[in-house]
Amino acid sequence: METEAPINALDRWQNIPNFVKAHPQFKIPTIRWYLRNRKKNGFDKVTRKVGKQIMINEDLFLEWLEKHATY
Repeated sequence: METEAPINALDRWQNIPNFVKAHPQFKIPTIRWYLRNRKKNGFDKVTRKVGKQIMINEDLFLEWLEKHATY
């Protein structure tokens, strides 16, 4: 029986280009807009700045998206 490798918590963090590559339904200008307004829209809880790079957590992004989606 084959078991799946555990997901490393660090694997959940991606820089913006890699995040957009993994999730092409989101474009870089859209992510940048979220970032510019992160204090108002709560996107600051999804991101961390590491050096000059902004990293996005996929799990936190999904939670944020569920809270901010309009139906």
